[in-house]
Amino acid sequence: MSEVKVNKLSPRSGTTVTLGDSGDTFTIPSGVTLSNAGTINTGGLTTTGNINFGDNDKAQFGASNDLQIYHDGSFSRIKDLGTGALVLDTDGTDVRITKTDTEFMAKFVIDGAVELYYDNTKRFETTSSGALVTGRLSTSAGNASEPNFNFSADGNTGIYRASEDVIAFSNNGSESMRIDSSGILLINKTSAGLSTPGIEFDGSNNRAQFTRSGTPINVNRLSSDGGLINFYKDSTFFGAIKNDNSNNLIIGNATRGLKFSNTLFIPRDMDDTSSDNQVSIGSSASRFADIYLGGGLYVGGTGSANKLDDYEEGTHTADLNPSTSGSIALGGNENRLAYVKIGNWVHIQGQVNINIPSSPVGFLKLTLPFTSASLDENADHVSASVFVNNPLSANMNEFVAKIAPSTSELRIYLGDATSAQEDSAQEMRSGTSIAISVSYRTT
Repeated sequence: MSEVKVNKLSPRSGTTVTLGDSGDTFTIPSGVTLSNAGTINTGGLTTTGNINFGDNDKAQFGASNDLQIYHDGSFSRIKDLGTGALVLDTDGTDVRITKTDTEFMAKFVIDGAVELYYDNTKRFETTSSGALVTGRLSTSAGNASEPNFNFSADGNTGIYRASEDVIAFSNNGSESMRIDSSGILLINKTSAGLSTPGIEFDGSNNRAQFTRSGTPINVNRLSSDGGLINFYKDSTFFGAIKNDNSNNLIIGNATRGLKFSNTLFIPRDMDDTSSDNQVSIGSSASRFADIYLGGGLYVGGTGSANKLDDYEEGTHTADLNPSTSGSIALGGNENRLAYVKIGNWVHIQGQVNINIPSSPVGFLKLTLPFTSASLDENADHVSASVFVNNPLSANMNEFVAKIAPSTSELRIYLGDATSAQEDSAQEMRSGTSIAISVSYRTT
């Protein structure tokens, strides 16, 4: 029998109606509607046309309708209501999301990249080592405790936008570094300026600034001795700061420098070899003002005879005494002698005026500020130039004077005989003046 026509096929409740045998085909013509409020069980269903669902009519899968596919009138939906995962599984080349099957929106390549597109242009792609972004990646500003770019295991450490045109770096939730709107790198500070503590590197001005209450810069060379800081001008080396093998500091130009040790400040070639008698202090047009020395100055040589250990200028309040008896009082403001002492050589000059002589007898002894030296072979005897004005009776040119060794007095005699006469004291009277000029060696 090839065709059976019935108006209604109604099996009894609880019974099963089987249509056809294995291998038979049932054909439902176009336009025919199957209306079923129950369940149609089939061992398989093959169609050569479409299965059409109206709006909100769902293709449901699973014992509890866990997977639903339908159109709600506005949107097409695939809804997973089950307890497991929604799995898209392919054994082909890739999974694609497209627009009208002509433009890519996303592509998931088997054993390869995940690709995301903007208007059919690829902008994001995963790679074997990470991800690749083509174009610009923009985020919100973020903050120090929640930087936009951070690490999955350390969310409060990363990079964020502190303010307009300012990139900041946070560590453990606090800002540690930023690049400001002028391109200046700031470390442990938020604004540029020498008075603000922290470190800044100004690339546009090729300048680095370090500010803190303690030592701003520490330079530590490890193991070997040598350069600590080198200086260049237009790529040409012109100076350095370095240390020697005893941790003494050497500062200089490309050729010569100065070495600072515990007790010495000496000229030195920059290879730490001797630079004897090669360096001058100052020049004829660029002089130092003053030199303060606690010791001596070696001039023209390094021996003890070349040592200048003293320079002194001053005045000496002199006394004039007779050698035998009596006394002589000088004028209160007329008893000063001026001196200049260079090393162990002293020059004295000046004038004293007699105020009140009291029966002076003997030769005159005028006190000096320094004791004379005692030298071999009478090299220590010194004569002086004296000018005695208004003596009692002797001629002015009859007075002579000398300094004896190991004394601090100028002895004035009368020279009116073939030997010095010890009676010059008797020639003193009120109004007599004695001017002297003498140079001698001291102890």
